[in-house]
Amino acid sequence: MIPAVLRRPHAAPEQFQALTGLSPAEFGVLVRRSLPLYRLSEAARLGQRPRRRAVGAGRKFEHPFAERLAVQLVLRHARPTQKLLARITGFTESTLSRDARRLAPLLPAPPAPNPPLALPPLRSVRELLGLLLLCALPEVS
Repeated sequence: MIPAVLRRPHAAPEQFQALTGLSPAEFGVLVRRSLPLYRLSEAARLGQRPRRRAVGAGRKFEHPFAERLAVQLVLRHARPTQKLLARITGFTESTLSRDARRLAPLLPAPPAPNPPLALPPLRSVRELLGLLLLCALPEVS
């Protein structure tokens, strides 16, 4: 049920980049570099305490690593709610949360938000209308 654009990034590169912030080529590099790191971190996490079952004996992932990574990039870049992304992709909200914790260290840092525009307090409606008028004027070079 995961959208085709996330399963096959090269089929629709513009849409993939709009959703994830990465081109399909950049995503391929990210997958190749992060899979060994992910395996190492999972081995370290699973070896932290005594286990009842052997490592790898539990339930297998429903989606491949690349799809899970792509969905986390969408969550980070496009910023939909987990509930909406779960409905669109077929992932469960708990899987999205679990993957967010486990895959976050492998993802590129999110861009810093733009600082809010510092404006002096407006004292009247006239000042607000004047400010809105200035914002609507085209820039002259």
